[in-house]
Amino acid sequence: MKCDFICIKSALRETTLSSVFVAVIIFISTQEVYVVVPCVCASIAIGLFFSLLSLDEQNGWQRFRLALPFSRKDVIFGRYLSCLIDDGMAMAVSYLLGLLCIGGAALLKDAGIDVLSEEAPVLADSLELFISALAGAAITILMMAFVLPFVAKMGLTKATRLFPMVFVLLTMLFLYVARQAGALDPGFEAWMQDEMHITLAVLVLLAFSLGIYAASAQVAKRLYARREL
Repeated sequence: MKCDFICIKSALRETTLSSVFVAVIIFISTQEVYVVVPCVCASIAIGLFFSLLSLDEQNGWQRFRLALPFSRKDVIFGRYLSCLIDDGMAMAVSYLLGLLCIGGAALLKDAGIDVLSEEAPVLADSLELFISALAGAAITILMMAFVLPFVAKMGLTKATRLFPMVFVLLTMLFLYVARQAGALDPGFEAWMQDEMHITLAVLVLLAFSLGIYAASAQVAKRLYARREL
């Protein structure tokens, strides 16, 4: 885990700065801070995630660490835990960027510069902002849960050939489930308008993502145990 954090340290600054740019663009275009936070959270987490995997393979760390007094199970579980911590860091940064977007818009408005429309809310509830960051983190955890077993089995270079197909299938599955939910229950959209219902849905999504992530770690452990490096 210590090596993982050293590997991503060089990419942390660039990823955060690019995410600030993304946050400003999304905030001005959508004028909705609750959209900015999960997008930025996913952007930072995914950027650090793939930077870690690419540096890991590029520097030949995969073979060297097997010479250390650690089992392959330790390697996999350490990687899963460090990726989970990275996701938590991304969630915290995205939450802070959301607050900065709100504060910056308020300051500009006081100075007579309106970057938002009159209908766009300048203030936002801090708890709702945290829930939106949590939603971005949950989605990213789900993505990592599907990617890491492929990387454990064949490495990042070979696994990248399968990523587009996996993401397309996941997107189609998500759209199908969302469409079926709306068709089966006409009141589903109205149900999602309630703040408490949204919070409950995000917590359920987080629990589901963590469950899939734990199962993914077990699968990756078995695949990595049989991999020849």
